[in-house]
Amino acid sequence: MTKTYTGQERRKYPRVEEEWGLLYKASKATEIKSSSTKNISGGGICFEAEGHISPGDVLEIQVNKPIGGGLKATLPIHADAKVIWIKQTETGKYRLGLQFVDMKDKYQKEIIRNVKEQLKIKEERSNGNKPEVPYVQQRRRD
Repeated sequence: MTKTYTGQERRKYPRVEEEWGLLYKASKATEIKSSSTKNISGGGICFEAEGHISPGDVLEIQVNKPIGGGLKATLPIHADAKVIWIKQTETGKYRLGLQFVDMKDKYQKEIIRNVKEQLKIKEERSNGNKPEVPYVQQRRRD
């Protein structure tokens, strides 16, 4: 379920709660770990991690944006992101807020487009309208 924040937004980019698959590793580490986003914006992400990560660390990440109408295909989005804040959860994991520091423009534009789309859908639902869902045309196999 997509949620938005109703408090005063201090961020440059709006964000939505979306669960996208995520692979990450610290720049000097060799082990790649997996998680999923808690929320995402054109400026960064929030996710939960296990293990020691410190504010200021830079992580190499791959966010896997779901694509297609009901298909399990994803669009991999690669970036380097700096850990801005960390909070320990009740389960012992760590919730991290990351800011993108190195990302191709096309990836950032794709995230921003998706966030705007999700915000539009939420607004239409709150107004009692049936939201327009993007149509993905599938090729016919004859």
